[in-house]
Amino acid sequence: MFLSSAGHVADMIARMKANRELRKKSNPFQKSDPGIYEGKVIPLRFKEVSESRKKSFLEKIKREKTRQLTADRLYLMVFIGLFILLFSWFIRNYT
Repeated sequence: MFLSSAGHVADMIARMKANRELRKKSNPFQKSDPGIYEGKVIPLRFKEVSESRKKSFLEKIKREKTRQLTADRLYLMVFIGLFILLFSWFIRNYT
């Protein structure tokens, strides 16, 4: 049902009160005290990796990227082929 203008005003006042109550709550993401690591540099130590291990890892990434690119191209060609077949079937049957 439709609210009268008094209903609209009452709804607006209720929303304003609810929003005012929500503003009183503290926001955990906007703290006044700085975070533990805020503004500090944390020194990180990593194990040294051999050149052969780096090379094998980069080759693995390259193989995976090539495989994904090939699969994407294959899917694209299949979808284009299906579109052409369906379009030609539609033209042949409905013209």
